[in-house]
Amino acid sequence: MRRGNLTAAGRFAFVFLWLFVLSFPAEKAINIPGLGSISRVIGLIALGAGMLAALIDRRIRVFSPVHAAPALFVLWTALTMRWSVAPNDTAANVQTYLQLLGMAWLIWEFAATEDRIASLMRAYVFGTLYAAFDTISRWVLAHQTYYQRYAAAGFDPNDLALTLALSIPLSYYLSVRSRGAMAWVYRGQMMLALLTILLSASRTGFLTVCLAALVLPLSFPYLPRVERKWIACGVLVAVAAAVAVIPANSWQRLSTIGSEVSSGTLNNRELIWNAGLVSFRQHPVAGVGGGAFPRSVEPMLGFPKGWLIVAHNTFFSVMVETGMVGFALFSLFLLSLVLAVRRMQGLKRVVWAMTLLVWGVGVSTLSWETRKPTWLIFALILAEARLLPEMRARRSAPRLGMRMGMKEVALP
Repeated sequence: MRRGNLTAAGRFAFVFLWLFVLSFPAEKAINIPGLGSISRVIGLIALGAGMLAALIDRRIRVFSPVHAAPALFVLWTALTMRWSVAPNDTAANVQTYLQLLGMAWLIWEFAATEDRIASLMRAYVFGTLYAAFDTISRWVLAHQTYYQRYAAAGFDPNDLALTLALSIPLSYYLSVRSRGAMAWVYRGQMMLALLTILLSASRTGFLTVCLAALVLPLSFPYLPRVERKWIACGVLVAVAAAVAVIPANSWQRLSTIGSEVSSGTLNNRELIWNAGLVSFRQHPVAGVGGGAFPRSVEPMLGFPKGWLIVAHNTFFSVMVETGMVGFALFSLFLLSLVLAVRRMQGLKRVVWAMTLLVWGVGVSTLSWETRKPTWLIFALILAEARLLPEMRARRSAPRLGMRMGMKEVALP
């Protein structure tokens, strides 16, 4: 069986994987009583279908050496239960990581072609439409999440902003691949994502959407002139719509980015980071335990009822919770992703580089190490990297054929 083909069982598993990715931007808004979020339910079905397909087909694709780093990172996080300051939280953290590894395996196993990778990108982009429309409807009805800030039901505005910012490079790539009405659907999604992020009034979100927008000019060398003109017109329309629609209070909050960075506390994040540093100095090598950051800073900051004091920085959270050992494994995985993107060419290289950069900047103020979009991006980059040898061979085949043809003509 060729790698691009799926059996009936494989197609069934891929359908649920697609629905699983589709549910990411709505996972906090839709809950099934007694079962949890809709994303969790579909994810368990997808994992079960994938395992069943592997058993029926009696084959599992060979893993890449790159997979060793995230597997070892999760294993080390599991070991931290032995010395964790909050063993129950660490156990829940490890369970989440195992589920995320399961998702990464599903993508590696069943998204082995360009079309299927693009299909999963499409699922994520379509899912963000729900979050965008829900946010806009709440703005129209004046249902504020925080003061003069709006987000889809169940979402924190900052989480929502990064969720949508990550979709912009993916949607742009799909718009370039598409023709006709579908191309306009993706262009419309990018405009909705921009407006929604501005309605969230997330300062980090504003920075990430500016970075995400850079994918447009950086991709110009790979596009025809007509396409560039359409993109320039689209940018002007989006900017005009944002200026006309977004409330003045949102612009006022976004205008404080510079002062907040230079002289503010980043909404008390600086206080949390200082407390986290105290915990890290006490457990520099092994960490305080996966998922145990809130309990580790409790002696310094207390434990407010109803919410958790998270690290608000993914890299810092990993370092405090898993120590230098876990941080080294996590960093090794990130480095392998950067190198994989560097080996790509053309538009794909631009799109995935900007997506990874948007993620890196966004998670600098958010604890996203156990969030599904994080591991979706990681898994899709690995899936794309696996196709590199095949794509290079495909590109070199015509040149090889031409050289062989010339030799044949030259022979007497």
